[in-house]
Amino acid sequence: VLLNGNQNRRFRVVLMQELDLVQVNLTVLRELMAQMKPTNEGTEAEAPRTTFISSE
Repeated sequence: VLLNGNQNRRFRVVLMQELDLVQVNLTVLRELMAQMKPTNEGTEAEAPRTTFISSE
């Protein structure tokens, strides 16, 4: 399928938005997994890492 210039630009914008959503979902899943990890010998679990996502 060949896209014209405007369609190509729109496709790229939508694709980047979808990739941003995937990144957010992966970050949320990582944080949930980190919270579910068993603690070591009764000590508190390490705080999950937070990834900041730029909208640029």
